[in-house]
Amino acid sequence: MVYKQRMEMLIIFLLSAILAPGIVFAAPHQFSVHEQRNVAPKGFIYSGPAENSTRLTLRMVLKSNDLAGLEEVLYNVSDPNSPRWRQFLTKEEVNTHSMHVYRKKFIQAFFSLGSHLRCT
Repeated sequence: MVYKQRMEMLIIFLLSAILAPGIVFAAPHQFSVHEQRNVAPKGFIYSGPAENSTRLTLRMVLKSNDLAGLEEVLYNVSDPNSPRWRQFLTKEEVNTHSMHVYRKKFIQAFFSLGSHLRCT
C-alpha cells in the first residue's frame, strides 16, 4: 500500500515538474490559447462550460532540480535488494532534490494578477 502511494506521488511529482515551468513562468496578462479540444477527452463527458461560481482546485508543484537523483533514491527505498530498502525519505531529504527558489508567495502573486483568481 505504501509503495503504491509513493509511486503515485512520484508520478504526480514528475508530471508536475514537467508541466509547472510553463505555468509558473507565463507572462502576466499575455494570455493566449495553447491548446483547444473540440471534444471531451476519453472518459469525460462534455456538459457545457462551468458556472462562474464553480470553484476549481489546482495544485502546483515546482520543478525539481535533481529529478534523476530523487528517482534513484525512490527506487532504492522500494527495492528489497537495496541497502536503502524501507529507509523512506524525510521531508528534508526530499527537499534536497527540490528547487525551492519560487515559493508559495510567488505563486500567490502570480494568481493575484487575475482579479477572478484566488489562492488559498
